[in-house]
Amino acid sequence: PNSVDIEINDEMKISGDSVGAGEIKITSINGFSVSIAGNYHTILLMYKDKPGMISLASKIIQSANLNIASLHCDRHEKGGTASMYIALDAYAPEEIVQKISEIEDVYYTTQIRKLEI
Repeated sequence: PNSVDIEINDEMKISGDSVGAGEIKITSINGFSVSIAGNYHTILLMYKDKPGMISLASKIIQSANLNIASLHCDRHEKGGTASMYIALDAYAPEEIVQKISEIEDVYYTTQIRKLEI
């Protein structure tokens, strides 16, 4: 596969691979390992690595009766900045993404829509 690095702004660097047939897979966001191919609606967050963060985010998602297809976390060091991406079966209402962004020590949150082909 061909690798591509894209710098969105001073705060966001995305790397990915061309997997053929015009499709890509995002493999890294700001140096954190991810595997996002656009098959699912995905919530991405960056946060302080500490116990309970997965539980807090998943409880908010569960409160909206959304099903998690997969969840992946990555960190560079214990207690440092970590990343989490949560693939969902349905697009999350904006208020759910907002509630996740309001969790203490969450630095960045966004939602990526599933690719409709």
